[in-house]
Amino acid sequence: MSNYSDDVKLNVVDASDDDRVTNKRRRRRWTVEELKQLSAAFGSCIRTKTMPSGKQITDLSKKMPGHTVAQIRTQINNLILGKRHMLP
Repeated sequence: MSNYSDDVKLNVVDASDDDRVTNKRRRRRWTVEELKQLSAAFGSCIRTKTMPSGKQITDLSKKMPGHTVAQIRTQINNLILGKRHMLP
């Protein structure tokens, strides 16, 4: 008769091997300067409630190394939808 614990093989995953843990990034708020830069670049688009082109957003992301295209697009969308307000 075999012991049950001898027949069971455990697959233990170390948390350091998990990509979700190692690729986690801290969120940070947009600074006033970054919002001013966004407003200067896309203020007219935000006021008319139209999204700028992907190329325009990509060009701005090159000038803002701390933010990806997706982050900039999301911020513009939140401004258009009124979830976030522009600086005066």
